[in-house]
Amino acid sequence: MSTAAEVEETYYLRDEAAKILRMHPRTLTRLAKQGDIKASRSGNKNVYGARAIAAYLERRPVATGELTPKPSRNPKRSK
Repeated sequence: MSTAAEVEETYYLRDEAAKILRMHPRTLTRLAKQGDIKASRSGNKNVYGARAIAAYLERRPVATGELTPKPSRNPKRSK
């Protein structure tokens, strides 16, 4: 038998979940379509559970803040 703590979960609408994840709502929708984060339906809207958000935060790549420069396509700039 499951307890109340196991049954109850907080769910967030797309815009709320996107703010928590610090991403654009369309990016969140794309990630859900790709299967990177679990979304559930509530009526005609996608909702994201707190556990799904936490699981995504644990798995997502962390930006280092450093960008790798691309090699130049201009042969004059290559030295």
